[in-house]
Amino acid sequence: MNPLKIKKYLNILGWLSLLSTAGTTTAFAEGIERIDVVKHEKQADVIIRFDHKVQYIRHTPPKGGQNLRVFIRLVGGDLQEEDIFQTTVTSPKAEGVPNVTAVYPELIHAMLVNFSVTTTYTVRLGDDGRSILITVPLLLGPNKVSTASIPPIPEAKTALSATT
Repeated sequence: MNPLKIKKYLNILGWLSLLSTAGTTTAFAEGIERIDVVKHEKQADVIIRFDHKVQYIRHTPPKGGQNLRVFIRLVGGDLQEEDIFQTTVTSPKAEGVPNVTAVYPELIHAMLVNFSVTTTYTVRLGDDGRSILITVPLLLGPNKVSTASIPPIPEAKTALSATT
């Protein structure tokens, strides 16, 4: 083939590929904007703020632990989860509050939250629709969680012994 025709052919292919991507945009964004901590008398709210609106689906484990997985879904807009760069954000240090590290996206529709100590928590969608609010008890001392908000452990039932 003539080198001039090859150059013309490659030029046409270049323009076609450029035109085929016109009108399509790929937006990449970070998922988590920041983590805020608001202390109250006996507990603290850890507020994980997103760059976009989210829908809270569920979380596991349900009441406590050192690792928490929160399942969420992006709401509104053209942004899909696969357009989000995985983001790791650490909470600011706050006396009496476990340190928190959040990773999103971690699994499909999930965010992984790691606490510096095992703790109890409640999880809900923030009032702004762009945050997940995790309420934790304040620490009593170095790495000790207040037991006031931890549900009591039910007494173990003893097994019935067979009488002869």
